[in-house]
Amino acid sequence: MTLRQMTADISEKWFVIVNPVAGSGRGLIDLPKISKLIRDNDIPYELVFSQHKHHPTELTVRAVNAGYRRIIVIGGDGTLLRAARILNYREIPILGLSYGHLGFLTAASPEERDILQVVSDALSGELHV
Repeated sequence: MTLRQMTADISEKWFVIVNPVAGSGRGLIDLPKISKLIRDNDIPYELVFSQHKHHPTELTVRAVNAGYRRIIVIGGDGTLLRAARILNYREIPILGLSYGHLGFLTAASPEERDILQVVSDALSGELHV
């Protein structure tokens, strides 16, 4: 962990929610590369794993209440919807990375776009959806 990551204001940190069972666990395959990309860009973040159907909702509430203002969801459409429901009417960006079966709500899926490029663009503020 770098000094910037240790001292960053919580509103600068990214909150990363991972659904480990979405798409039969496909998101876990790219997770080490995504985490490395975030670290390599010296971006502070907290990584959490959802443990049941409504857990992404609970995790998002916890993140918002703690002051997080940037969220990444790695999972399927259901995981993204549960997280996004909490962000309703708030100006908090959420990046959805689809590892479920449909992916009609997410910014990227491994089949359609280079996930690492999408994450890189989001971290640098260059992603416009």
